[in-house]
Amino acid sequence: MALVEEQVSTKTSVYNLVYTSVGKFIFSQFEDDSCRSVLRTVAAQFQPAHIIYPKGLISSSTQAVFNTASSQNISSHGITTFGIPIPTTKSQATYIWIG
Repeated sequence: MALVEEQVSTKTSVYNLVYTSVGKFIFSQFEDDSCRSVLRTVAAQFQPAHIIYPKGLISSSTQAVFNTASSQNISSHGITTFGIPIPTTKSQATYIWIG
């Protein structure tokens, strides 16, 4: 599972998610509150083996969800290269590449 977070406010984040499994790709975007209840539900439902996210561009609350998930046999990887534009502010984007 690959995930990108955009903080809309101190209490709200928007997540862009790509989940791949054998022969299936799921693209999703959802808004979540400060408790990250939707993100926790998504992680529990999909049960990803790996979580890939842009290093340094996720909130501490989201990192806490990954740390909890990691203790449940999920490997999370902060990466510095990704392949899609990741907005760091409203006026600019950073391109990060996998590979």
